[in-house]
Amino acid sequence: MPTVFISHRHADKDIAQTVAEFIDRHSGGRAKVFCSSSKDFEGVVAGQTIEGTLKQALAASDLVLLIFTVATEDWSYCMYECGLATDPTDQKETRVVVLQCGAIPPKPYVDHLSVELHDLESITRFVRTFLTGTEYFPKRGEPLTGFQAQGPQVTEFAAELHQNLAANLARLDVEEAKERPASTYLCIELDRDALDELQSEQGQSDEDAVRIVRDRARVVGKSYAHALFGFLFDATTTLGRVVDEWTADHPGAGSPALPAWFGSLVKQVRAVAAGKIQEKVDWAPYRAEPGEAIIPFVAGSRTVPSTGGLQLHVYFMPMSPRPVPVVERMIPLDVMFHRNLAETPGDTIKLLDLRAEMEANARSRVPMLGEEGRARFIVHRSMIDAFLVRSLATANSEAMTTARDLTVHDLLVDPTNETVRTFAVVDPSADMDQALAVMRDVPGCQDVFVTTDGTEQSAVVGWLTNTLFL
Repeated sequence: MPTVFISHRHADKDIAQTVAEFIDRHSGGRAKVFCSSSKDFEGVVAGQTIEGTLKQALAASDLVLLIFTVATEDWSYCMYECGLATDPTDQKETRVVVLQCGAIPPKPYVDHLSVELHDLESITRFVRTFLTGTEYFPKRGEPLTGFQAQGPQVTEFAAELHQNLAANLARLDVEEAKERPASTYLCIELDRDALDELQSEQGQSDEDAVRIVRDRARVVGKSYAHALFGFLFDATTTLGRVVDEWTADHPGAGSPALPAWFGSLVKQVRAVAAGKIQEKVDWAPYRAEPGEAIIPFVAGSRTVPSTGGLQLHVYFMPMSPRPVPVVERMIPLDVMFHRNLAETPGDTIKLLDLRAEMEANARSRVPMLGEEGRARFIVHRSMIDAFLVRSLATANSEAMTTARDLTVHDLLVDPTNETVRTFAVVDPSADMDQALAVMRDVPGCQDVFVTTDGTEQSAVVGWLTNTLFL
């Protein structure tokens, strides 16, 4: 005999009872009904474990009817039941049909056709399939009843079920409660395989964790996203796309694989995936403006019982952090990668040697200081490359200066290098917001020097690159 399992929250037991009675009466007892909240149908009895009984009932079921009312309630156990019923390792085929009471279907079944219990036509299609078709019970090989699919009995039974449910559905607020985040929100999901990989020994390495979160964390929900990120999300969008778009908008901001804000986000995701409470978060802004920073923060998570995945709630919160003094964030002079032209003249520094040293130390640019430690120039590795190529292309073939002979002095006196003095200065009492403001006042500027009195005529005590503001 086919078995129908009715999955529902205890608060919705009246709806479950109505559906169970309808099935029992109009199937003529040809289908066994498991409804745990009703004494009139098979359920859990005293002396049995609830979980064990439910597992046995689900294993024996041909059809699971999920009664889904309000999406804002806790559906974790119902989703657990549906997951057990559709376990791919189970050889018995079980179908899940959603009996939808509100306007929103359960997310794991959003692409399934639900039975809308407020709609008579939808109920009629369900009753017709249940009583006169074989789709729900394919192993039976014949319909449960002898009623005709288009006969008057089916129409009458559907109207009866619709009417009996009306009183129970009236107590529900059909219009779902609306949540509205106060800041940009992303719901990202790691599927079961990605979650297992992140929690495995392999996923404990920083490199692998970044790869997993970047490529496998799919955006499944969002709010106010376009305004912050500047592109439209679709069903395939991953965090990697967000990182790529950010990197394209911030050239020269460091490694494209790991902006500081994404590194912070990966640490948070790893902590939540491991079931840990985040006691300390390394704040790193997605975007920084004077007086404001937009910080990504993982505020919570929820499991997806039907798939074994994990969804994480990520908020991009606008904050006004305490002013951070530049002396806390700057690179001090004694550890700065730089050259002092007063000590080592530019005509003695070969460009190829300097470039090789920059590449070996993963440096994209080097400050050049002058007399009394004053800021003079910023030399970028790309500037050296362009100058070398240009010099070779225009050199006289009979008196060609080889690339190995070209020096920093040759580069600095080249009139085409207009950006070598593109920097700003602040004094040590300034904060990071003030430094960011003066950097943005200089077109094309990516560097701020901290000098003893905040002028170019005084000695450099520290250096701020644009990456330190991100």
